[in-house]
Amino acid sequence: MDLRLPQLSTPFPVVVNPHIDQIDAYTREWVQRWKLLDKPEQADRYFKHLQCGYATAVINPRLGFDELCLVNDWLMWLFIMDDVWGAYSDSADQEAVVLGLFPGLTAVVMEMAPCPRGKEHRLVESFADLWRRTIVRASSDQLGRLREALLSSFMAVLWEVQVARTRHPVTLSQYRPMRVLSAFPLVILRVEEILGGYAIPLTQIRDHRVDRLVWLSGAVTCWLNDVVSYPKENRTEPSNAFSIPEILRQQEGFSPQQALDAGAEAFYQGIRDYQSLEEEILKFADPELHRYIELATRPFISGWTDWCYRTGRYGVGMPMDAAPLEVM
Repeated sequence: MDLRLPQLSTPFPVVVNPHIDQIDAYTREWVQRWKLLDKPEQADRYFKHLQCGYATAVINPRLGFDELCLVNDWLMWLFIMDDVWGAYSDSADQEAVVLGLFPGLTAVVMEMAPCPRGKEHRLVESFADLWRRTIVRASSDQLGRLREALLSSFMAVLWEVQVARTRHPVTLSQYRPMRVLSAFPLVILRVEEILGGYAIPLTQIRDHRVDRLVWLSGAVTCWLNDVVSYPKENRTEPSNAFSIPEILRQQEGFSPQQALDAGAEAFYQGIRDYQSLEEEILKFADPELHRYIELATRPFISGWTDWCYRTGRYGVGMPMDAAPLEVM
């Protein structure tokens, strides 16, 4: 059945970084250097349909060019990694790919002795490049938060593929916290904190309310993805119950349209929760925390929402790219 996709919106403006037209060329050269997309025609198609540079530019409206390029590299790496294991239809194969990659990725994050170049998977080698270029700009405290976000996300992805393999039922209370980790939004928000040069006092950035605000900023984008991707998944993919609409359909007996509408309500409830907490935090926030909220956590919500209706990833902004990504 055809589903009526809600047109989701946010109360925050969408501001496009003035460097938008330059960053994809830089990231494309980076992708080619690490041989993440081997064939030129595949790279052409991927960049055109994904619109990664647009996403980077609207979630980082004020970053300088060098910093923006690095964020764009991070996002492109995450999209390609997601598509690499997503290219396997069998959940056991997905699990094997994840188990093969994560020791190398974890070794990079823990700064263990790296393998010589050419001995690791290209995703691991390119990730090590991202890590090196980012941590030189980080304070020790920022590095610790980025490391924690990455390791938590790696474990959440492993949990997700293992649950898919075993077909173990997942409740909403289990799904919500794990999804916010496995989708990596907290990693990008930590990267943005580093590259934005925010000198937020430790007493504030470590405040449980600020930590919750960052979490909510990432969570809203996950519920956004659940809604926008659901019509495509409902048509083309075997059910794995890894979205709010699909969990409600399977466990609560919702029709697909009812489930989709409930997913949209989860998105708006997340925004209301974010706004309520932001209002409380702004009463005591240091100017640097004000700046981080204005230029990072708010645009993260509004920018991703705008991008979802422009990218070809979901078949909403432009037709989906029917040709699959070739597994490396």
